[in-house]
Amino acid sequence: MADSPEDLLRPLIAALRRTPLGVPKAQTAVNANLAKLKQLLDSGFTYGDIAAALATAGVRGRSGLEISPKALRTMVTRALATSCKTAVASSPSMHGFWPQSHDALTTPSEAGNVIIPSRDGSSNDAIIGRVKQKLAEAKASKSVAATLK
Repeated sequence: MADSPEDLLRPLIAALRRTPLGVPKAQTAVNANLAKLKQLLDSGFTYGDIAAALATAGVRGRSGLEISPKALRTMVTRALATSCKTAVASSPSMHGFWPQSHDALTTPSEAGNVIIPSRDGSSNDAIIGRVKQKLAEAKASKSVAATLK
């Protein structure tokens, strides 16, 4: 039996309630409840719907204002990016920061098919292409330097 929207929102609302120490950071609450927020979004709810439900429950941000749909979307996007980085960093196929050879960069399966969002919106293929180009340039400059010795 699937959880109701109220059941999915209840932990987020509780995490965002004012405490004697003040209002918790909304990003921390979103990070902790990301799976439930994804369930809501996947079941057809919009950021506007969720923000309206939070406002109805009396949830306010640290500034005292209601959490807007745009702010909620930003927090969810940031939480997804953070969870993606964590998944890649903890992946057993990604021991060490750089692969042992540039050939490992040719197969996306080495990274567990994780799509790493970039600031300019380019895909992994474009990023891998740029990395390969830089590696080829570095190899070429090393061979030129070796011939000049």
